[in-house]
Amino acid sequence: MKILDGGAGQARFFHEVAKQLGVRAPKMVAVGIKKPPGTARVRGMVYTLGELGNDARLEARLGPPGSYDRIVDTLGAGTYSPRLTSVLALYGRLLKPGGKLMLAAEGYLAKFKRADGSPLPLPEYLGMIRGFDVEYSDEARFSLVRNHEPIELPALKLIGHPGPLTRVFSLRRGPTDAKKQD
Repeated sequence: MKILDGGAGQARFFHEVAKQLGVRAPKMVAVGIKKPPGTARVRGMVYTLGELGNDARLEARLGPPGSYDRIVDTLGAGTYSPRLTSVLALYGRLLKPGGKLMLAAEGYLAKFKRADGSPLPLPEYLGMIRGFDVEYSDEARFSLVRNHEPIELPALKLIGHPGPLTRVFSLRRGPTDAKKQD
């Protein structure tokens, strides 16, 4: 099994996995913008520096399409990136069919609005993404399963960032190419 932690920060999740599983730990790839101390001691983990959704060289280093079984994003790039559609499209490309994207978004930092300005709940937005099936949603934690369809995300436009990590997006009509949208 191969797992990616998107926006890993201190890589606490992988530290815990390695502690619990020891030599049986899966291959783990953590991505962050600053490598925390102590990551070299975690069995099976590679910490890769870069910004998800904004770095083609990083994306190439992460591997070919379908190379991950799981992607974990706990308040990582999928919760605050101004290039959110690029991050989610990357996750879709990296997951193999049947692979799972686990998003933990307690106090979610991205807010969504419909084209008419009314609020768009995050679970509803995630359900609009083609290429994923929403397996579980409880307003703060989400499990999406990669299906065989091509990844197609609803078009978003960044319309504000009222806090250091808070982003506000407006839904545009029709699907988009994530690379052109952000």
